[in-house]
Amino acid sequence: MFMRTYLIAAVSENGIIGINGDLPWKVKSDMIRFKQLTVGDGNETSAVIMGRKTWDSLPDAHRPLTDRINIVLTKQIGWTDEGAETAFYPGQAMEISFAEGCEETWIIGGAGTYAAMFD
Repeated sequence: MFMRTYLIAAVSENGIIGINGDLPWKVKSDMIRFKQLTVGDGNETSAVIMGRKTWDSLPDAHRPLTDRINIVLTKQIGWTDEGAETAFYPGQAMEISFAEGCEETWIIGGAGTYAAMFD
């Protein structure tokens, strides 16, 4: 099986992707586009990989992100949360996505996760 991997981020002109554990702006069309991209056409299984702080920043009503396998990358041994698959290093996160049969995997942040995934 071939798995496509993408990075998705909204970045301000001065390089900001988040402030105090939240997005620096709220644009409904951005959220709609994010969901369209990361869910796919509905015929494929998709995963999102995020850091634990990004997971924590999701509103309860949107956690886990629906119609996607949610993989949380954390350094906290023993961390679990309902709706999340836990990974402790980037390779493990990718292995989970592959084992779940995902055709697409989206790396959705935050900054530490972006850095770790491409280190």
